[in-house]
Amino acid sequence: YRIAEDHDYYDLLTIAPNPEMNGNTLFKALLYHAVAWSAGYIEIQRDQYNSAVGLWPRNPARTRARRLLTDLRLPEVSWRPFPRTLSAGTMVFETTDGIDEEDTDFHSKHLDPNRIIPVEDMIYVPGVTFDGRVPHSVVYLARQTIGLALAMEKFGASYFRNYARPCGILKLPANLSDPAKENAKRSW
Repeated sequence: YRIAEDHDYYDLLTIAPNPEMNGNTLFKALLYHAVAWSAGYIEIQRDQYNSAVGLWPRNPARTRARRLLTDLRLPEVSWRPFPRTLSAGTMVFETTDGIDEEDTDFHSKHLDPNRIIPVEDMIYVPGVTFDGRVPHSVVYLARQTIGLALAMEKFGASYFRNYARPCGILKLPANLSDPAKENAKRSW
């Protein structure tokens, strides 16, 4: 392989994806989000020529993929200085994670804490997935596994405390027929 040091986006990906972090920090955050959370997201900041000028990690707890139910027109903003029109059925990402100071002014004017990001402006890295589509949080899976192990341990301790013999009193109505008594005995 060959490192494309002369590519337009080489510096953006390796040296300074945005003014607040270097490339190493950005990709460590992306990897952590993809592995520990269900997915990693990086928003692409664009200039007036639609070229990428910044890469910003998005909080995976506050970002979700959605499909638009109606047509939507996104106004021009500082991180995308041109409007976008998206049709119903288009896949987008919805986030409450801000991009800069202007973001709070925009939301106060429009009274909407959510921000819609077109799929072309997002790098999406799914985490652990069993079907190749829906990612799962490793923390959630670990919590489920530990919870199941604790429940099995509690049940096993209770079961073997009684010498592996269930005990208790089984109450049945007094006027049961012999076949009903036999059925109750078999089901127990």
